[in-house]
Amino acid sequence: MASVDTIPRLLHDDPAPPADLAVTALGRDDRPVRGLGRGMVLQEAERLAGRLHADGLAGRTVLIPERNGLEYVVAFLACLRMGAIAVTAHQPRPGGGGDRLAAIVAHSRPAAVVAGPSALETIDRFAPDLLAGIPRVEYEAPADPLEGATTLTALVPTIDPSIPWPAPEAIGLLQYTSGSTRDPSPAALSHASLLANGTAMRDLFDDPGRTRSIGEAEGGIVSWMPLYHDMGLWMVLTALLMKVPVHLMEPEAFVMRPARWLRAISNTRAVHSGGPCSAYERCVEKIDADTRARLDLSSWRYAFNGAEPIRPSTLARFQAAFGPCGFTGMTPCYGLAESTLVVTSRVPGTRLGIERISATALADNRLVRCAEDDEDALGVTTCGPVVSGHELRVLDRSGALLDRDGIIGELCVRGPSVTRGYRQGPEADRDTFVPSLDGVPGPWLRT
Repeated sequence: MASVDTIPRLLHDDPAPPADLAVTALGRDDRPVRGLGRGMVLQEAERLAGRLHADGLAGRTVLIPERNGLEYVVAFLACLRMGAIAVTAHQPRPGGGGDRLAAIVAHSRPAAVVAGPSALETIDRFAPDLLAGIPRVEYEAPADPLEGATTLTALVPTIDPSIPWPAPEAIGLLQYTSGSTRDPSPAALSHASLLANGTAMRDLFDDPGRTRSIGEAEGGIVSWMPLYHDMGLWMVLTALLMKVPVHLMEPEAFVMRPARWLRAISNTRAVHSGGPCSAYERCVEKIDADTRARLDLSSWRYAFNGAEPIRPSTLARFQAAFGPCGFTGMTPCYGLAESTLVVTSRVPGTRLGIERISATALADNRLVRCAEDDEDALGVTTCGPVVSGHELRVLDRSGALLDRDGIIGELCVRGPSVTRGYRQGPEADRDTFVPSLDGVPGPWLRT
């Protein structure tokens, strides 16, 4: 048997009971209404992978412009399974959003697009020429209704021997960066990098006390983060690797009514969920006392907070507002697409790190701790140590290696999660990926 060196191989070789709940779509009452069992997810991915393989799409880019739904999960797993290069994207909306998708299509030159009929109809309505000439593979997931259900379809997945397993060094995903510090670039992530980051998160955040079955469908992950964003996509993959359900909510549902996010966590007894710091601030601002009184957030032990600067004031305000609901799980973390996702994270069971440092010293590129009542004090949030199997170094502005604490510099990271480069090629990689640092071979990612 082949070694477990890719996510598809691991999912098949380390199975969960096939009737265990794998992925659900949340309804208007913020409870699961449709879902797929573990066996059905893998079998549907195998079936769709067969269609893509028959179309000669191995090693070629495949666009998945789906919303937060079951179809996205199956389509992404199918691409990984048969060796296509998945391209994460989102649909245009009535108010816009088509420019980024158009840029992704122009750059990635997809050999096919995989989506459900409604997603394709939406794209054709708001951007009628966007997919012109690109072959389409329509797919709809045969989900089980969950309201009032006590059983799921228990299907033991079978592997199609005609579909080769992808090589670990092959590119599995083009993850376009957020563009927060530069123009969006396509990080070319290998299957080996995807597996390395996924297993690092699994090992860090797995919860041995979880429950998984439809008869006791509590626990798991709630995610409203869009699946084209690395944080949203990796909440799905982490759930699959931990063998817990992931409950998907549309991003618009959270934006319009932030209470729906926390209500979904309360309803499903989710252990994991997260978003950027501004999402937690929005909950504080928009969720009233009566709604808070009906929430039970005691199950939420890992509240990932990343993707943008983490403000200590927001953490304090959120804890004050939702601590009475049982919340204690704030988990600051740091990551970026070029390292697949997570680089550092608060370790479960350790204290939440809020440091007070001198604002004056910080302006001079130094880190000096000071008392909380010091007029010069500035609060900063610590994001924990580097994840297992990876290494961090710090460079000063001249590019020299810093080897002592208290100095401000540029983080450089190396390890199996780090991509080998961008899709544009060596010119785009030159200033970001360093072949060696202080005699230690890389590539080192300059963040």
